[in-house]
Amino acid sequence: MPCADRISVVIAAYNYGRFLPDAIRSALEQRDVSCEVVVVDDGSTDDTADVLRRHGRDVVVVSQENKGLSAARNAGLARARGRYVVFLDADDLLLPGVLASQLRALREDGRKAMAVCRSHFFETLDARGQPRPTGEWRLFREALDAHLCHFNIAPPHAFMVRREAVEGCGGFDAGLAACEDHDLWLRLAVAGEAPVCNPDGRVAYRRHPGSMSRNLDRQHAHDAILHHRVAEALRRTDFPAARRPEGLLGCLAGCLLTRSRLAARQPGPAEGLGGPIRDMLDRLAGERAAAREASDTAAYFLSRIEATLRLDPEAGDAVRAPLRRAFPEPMPALAALSEPQLRDASQRLTARLVF
Repeated sequence: MPCADRISVVIAAYNYGRFLPDAIRSALEQRDVSCEVVVVDDGSTDDTADVLRRHGRDVVVVSQENKGLSAARNAGLARARGRYVVFLDADDLLLPGVLASQLRALREDGRKAMAVCRSHFFETLDARGQPRPTGEWRLFREALDAHLCHFNIAPPHAFMVRREAVEGCGGFDAGLAACEDHDLWLRLAVAGEAPVCNPDGRVAYRRHPGSMSRNLDRQHAHDAILHHRVAEALRRTDFPAARRPEGLLGCLAGCLLTRSRLAARQPGPAEGLGGPIRDMLDRLAGERAAAREASDTAAYFLSRIEATLRLDPEAGDAVRAPLRRAFPEPMPALAALSEPQLRDASQRLTARLVF
């Protein structure tokens, strides 16, 4: 494998000594590529240091006082020497051959700097140390920049990115306590580096009580922050998603769902999403001519919007009216469906869009 294709796997670790050996092993066993493993001990107080000593020269160790996940990833990025970088959390796993698969995907389209692959959930390992799948984070086939305008599309280690592209975007935002990965992928997409889809590779995302994603109040509050950033990005005419109704619909669908999730416990951030919602509706009103023939992706987002409006009837008419004008065929048809019919329609659309 030429040195130019070297891959740096950056593992940020904070008090995950019980999981870290499996994460390191999953990276070291990527034998079909030239790979370095960089572990950042972010001020751990458990046995993380002992785990790293046992690995000796197999890993590059960066030790620092506790600064948080984004700062730890950035420290690993600064130490990385590979042309490509993968950010693996200490409780997750790379599955066999995934780095080689991601590299092939990027080589097939030499213009791309970022590839994203499939991922599944797990909670335990089998006797061979392999994860027992409990579900899957479905990978969209196309329009990934528009889907990034909705919510995140995959866990961090499902992405492989050219290191210079990440550095050019400034790395991870250390001011975010969640959604920092979504924020980085969005900034890369805005800079013209929308991810290429790789259905052949797989990673494993561990679900456990201590995982950051279990804090739903924090997650939803940071989702709102990202919706504002997406709306700002969509004001840029050089962002490809801003020139297609799918990007606007993705942002609108995300804003509406997060507002409904925040309404009871965090009314301030919920009300703050009114601005992006109005902005997207105004923009979509100007898309009427281009949007008459709704793509599958546009119809998917419209079905998500209709499902959310049924949870928030007061917002229904204010949102449906401009969408009916912009999408005179699919929106009225979706609004006329019963709840079971809408679920079935949404499932059929999703099946066409994902691997």
